[in-house]
Amino acid sequence: MSIFTSQLMMSQRSIKLFIGAISLFVLFGFSISDQESKAISQIKEIHEGAIFVRLHTDDAVLAKLKSLHYDKTYRKKVKEINASNKEVLAAFTSGYSFSKVYFFFSRDSEKIRNENFENVFVNSDLEIDTTIHFNSDTPFYVVDIGDVYFEHINGHMEGIVVLDRQFNQLKKPFPFYVRKRSGFAILKRTDVDMALILDKKFQLFYDKAVQSASIY
Repeated sequence: MSIFTSQLMMSQRSIKLFIGAISLFVLFGFSISDQESKAISQIKEIHEGAIFVRLHTDDAVLAKLKSLHYDKTYRKKVKEINASNKEVLAAFTSGYSFSKVYFFFSRDSEKIRNENFENVFVNSDLEIDTTIHFNSDTPFYVVDIGDVYFEHINGHMEGIVVLDRQFNQLKKPFPFYVRKRSGFAILKRTDVDMALILDKKFQLFYDKAVQSASIY
């Protein structure tokens, strides 16, 4: 056997050993952190369950305007709130399909937190619909949209955030938020844009979660 042939066989053997080592490292060397495992469980729960979209009612502002007898301003504010909530409802009805979606008024947040689902869900006319029921055994998460508090920046910003059933913001790597402003500060996304982006983020993360589960 020539020196060249011997060296070639050794090189081939080294390559095989290297590939084998890499394969073992991929299979066993990477471990999923607790937060990553939690995020995977959360996206699966949403896919199998539902999201509850919170529609803001600004009751405190309306009560103040009413007490001051600012009737014209009060009526204008009511119209603005209704118009905004109809846009949100239409946006998630047409732009979101990853899971089932329900809508509730912010004034009923405490009922949702306590898992009291009687007479809290609204229909497309923004009316409480007693025929809409939800099984308490089904997992759900809350989606807040509008001028909302973003925990990771410790401030308010327009956009969407995803909360658990106790209204705690989810954490990375879960795709838990969408900003209303795009990368260009002058451009603002519509509610439909944000619903579509959230839907896409959920689907991509879910696909990765399923792929990850097939490996581990």
